[in-house]
Amino acid sequence: MLSKLPRRAASCYEVGWLCALPYTELPAAILMLDHEHEPAHTENRGDENVYHYGDLNGHNVVVASMAPGRPGNTSSQRLVYPLRQSFPNMKLHLFVGIGGGVPRRPRPDDPYMDIHLGDVAISWAEKTNVPGIVHYERVETLPNGQSGPVGSLDKTSRQLLNALGGILNDKRLNRNRFHEHLARFADHPDFKHPGLDKDVLFEASYHHGNENNPSDCSECDRDQRVMRKPRPTDKMVFHEGTILSGEQVMKDPVRRDALSQKYHDAICFEMEAAGIMEDTHCLVVRGISDYCDSHKNGSWQPYAAAAAAAFAREILCQITPHNGPRSPSPYSGSHPQQVPDSDSEGQIGGGSTRGLLENAGNSQSDATYRLAERMYSEEVPSPLAHAHYSRTLRSFQRAEKTLMESGYKDPEARRSVFLRMAQLETKMTYHEREREMKERHMDNAETYIEEATLAAEMTENHRHIARTKFEQACMKGRRLKLKKKRGLDMIHRATEASTIYKEITSEGQKLQELDNNTWIALSGHADWWLRRLEPLK
Repeated sequence: MLSKLPRRAASCYEVGWLCALPYTELPAAILMLDHEHEPAHTENRGDENVYHYGDLNGHNVVVASMAPGRPGNTSSQRLVYPLRQSFPNMKLHLFVGIGGGVPRRPRPDDPYMDIHLGDVAISWAEKTNVPGIVHYERVETLPNGQSGPVGSLDKTSRQLLNALGGILNDKRLNRNRFHEHLARFADHPDFKHPGLDKDVLFEASYHHGNENNPSDCSECDRDQRVMRKPRPTDKMVFHEGTILSGEQVMKDPVRRDALSQKYHDAICFEMEAAGIMEDTHCLVVRGISDYCDSHKNGSWQPYAAAAAAAFAREILCQITPHNGPRSPSPYSGSHPQQVPDSDSEGQIGGGSTRGLLENAGNSQSDATYRLAERMYSEEVPSPLAHAHYSRTLRSFQRAEKTLMESGYKDPEARRSVFLRMAQLETKMTYHEREREMKERHMDNAETYIEEATLAAEMTENHRHIARTKFEQACMKGRRLKLKKKRGLDMIHRATEASTIYKEITSEGQKLQELDNNTWIALSGHADWWLRRLEPLK
């Protein structure tokens, strides 16, 4: 059972270990810790998550799990959002758990190149411009009638990718330490490897034979098994490639293969990573517990969770922890751990050298001590002697001087004195950095004031220009309104003139018709008189 260390400030935690299943993935994560810590006090009262605290290879780690029975991207977002507020100095995130594997097509000749149950899938693709995570259910329709993914995510932290590079190098040199990490599950038989004979892959077109018992494949047709070259050992194997994230449990092998072929020969399916990738830049680690088919059952889930946790531990073992206190965030309300004051090199906190040797506490700085010892004996090349290592070597030299003056020759005493000297050096460095940060903030504040003043002047000029343009627009509007009124008057007058013209035209036509009739009558009367006067001639 892990021993719990005293409570630490929330600002000390820099690594977030995220899980989806509290009954398999969470205990696997806790077993990977070197020590557990008492729960930290956070000032985010809206945080409903339950956290587990500990350290791993010198890293302070917060383990958080989603609620049981609540998978999916929405639940993962609810897990991450308060995590960022409660632990403001958190910079690394690992999303560790189980997933469904996609067997490679065509089948490779090397059994370690194909994907088997118990393997680990990593959300990183070696090919350029190939994303680590694809939200395959979030698609857009293209003009040619085809569809493409909208949620392709490839923003894993550079520090995690560098650590992955170290693991790939160790893989090539055959010196990975996964078996050492898996040995932590020796007292927990539930996380034991089920056996190579339990790793069975059926043809994609063949469905599970016993619908009443999905975990029992004894009634499934053995002739439908895919014949693959068996592996000689059950050593842990990991694969890098694209992981597909969605909201549905994948149990259709035909669709599994089609989606894998469509999206960069994807190697795994899961349900939570797409919801947090943008916010955390995490590395997704998935232990293969099934083949995304109707034969899916929970027999491989514990070991798959253990394998993924072992890989995540190896990632953190590749990253050198940052020793020394961090400056507190103004939003966290937390303070760095206090370091005892010093009066002189020979006396720390007002005590003598003997009191120093008796009261020096244990620390997790063994790696720093070994590095200082190697530097003191000139085993480390000089290019490594930058500021941090110079402080470490200086602490070691001061410890040697103190021991020589006091007559102590015990190696453990030298280690204790070194750790206290390093602690003192860290405090001094912290105060120097704090002073530099204050000076830098003052300079930045003056710069900001000047920029704000200039921006205010520019804003006033813009306001004057805007007011002038507004007045010009108002004058133009009034002119347009006057022109509009005049235009309406002219239209009204033209309408009246048109009406009068029509009336005059009508009267003219009537007069013309009357004149014509009178002329005809006068002409007829004149003809009559001419006929009467004709005989008188």
